[in-house]
Amino acid sequence: MDDCFNSNYIVREKYSIHVIEIKAFDSKLENYIDEHFVSVCKGRNSDWKIEHVKKEVRSFYEKKSIKTRYGATAEFFIHLYLKSLGYLQECMFLNLEENSIKKGFDGFYSKGSEPWIMESKSGSINTAGISHVK
Repeated sequence: MDDCFNSNYIVREKYSIHVIEIKAFDSKLENYIDEHFVSVCKGRNSDWKIEHVKKEVRSFYEKKSIKTRYGATAEFFIHLYLKSLGYLQECMFLNLEENSIKKGFDGFYSKGSEPWIMESKSGSINTAGISHVK
């Protein structure tokens, strides 16, 4: 499913950097989001209904600044992207204790026997002085 994402990446010995650009939402991407929405937000064994989780996420977004929305959106899509590459998500998008974004790193994953820590960065291509160089 990685064909939903336009990405470029650099792999080094102990890290990799992936730059993802989503120019448009098509039905393939929308279906992929719906298929994984609950597991990204509530964990892979969750039995929550997608409608309830979407309402919870919407409520979260409505209370946050645009900067926080950018960051949360980047984090959410990185979870989807890593899933498409075969990484196993070992964390949840939502911080249930504080109804907020997580502190520290953005995600913990595994692939095979290897642990992976994920950090996301976000911004608009139109933001003056953006520091996330392509």
